[in-house]
Amino acid sequence: DDTFWFVVPDTKRGVVSFLKFSGFDQPSMVENVPEEDWLPAFAFVTEWSHQWLDYVTRTTGRLTKTIRIIDLADVSLAKQFSPSATKRDGKALAIMEDCYPQLLQSIFLINAPDWVEGPWRALRPIIPERVIGKFDFISPEKHPKDLAKLTKHVDLSHLPIRYGGTSKMWPDDTPPPRTSLLDEDSYAA
Repeated sequence: DDTFWFVVPDTKRGVVSFLKFSGFDQPSMVENVPEEDWLPAFAFVTEWSHQWLDYVTRTTGRLTKTIRIIDLADVSLAKQFSPSATKRDGKALAIMEDCYPQLLQSIFLINAPDWVEGPWRALRPIIPERVIGKFDFISPEKHPKDLAKLTKHVDLSHLPIRYGGTSKMWPDDTPPPRTSLLDEDSYAA
């Protein structure tokens, strides 16, 4: 299942998270995952991301952040959205933002339905660039120039074909995170 992946396709760049929203069944998640387990799951993934971002920043000398690519193809409001899950996510994300400020570089919403993307494209010219730099709707299939927004962060060879890249292997082959500073040689590219 390729619903949710956090990867480091290039150890000289940051963490890339891919979320295929149509694979989420939030009502079922709320039913089957106790609320007290929600935050630890967010904390685990966020700490993993933080460790990688810290490593890349220290080894490259360049402040490194994560990007999120959220695929909205085939999204069904009835199946994918739950007010309880949204509330839990919001609570967990607020805590993670307090603990790990400034981890996020950008969020790209890809393959959004026309009823979502259309108004965004109409309003985009009047939206401040700092907002668009952090959050943008893109459609590389419909608008080929949108691919350049992704390739600033992910090389085409590490981007899945369905997003305009050339990677046939999915998920991308990500090495495990290093466990200590002594293990640094095994991560040299």
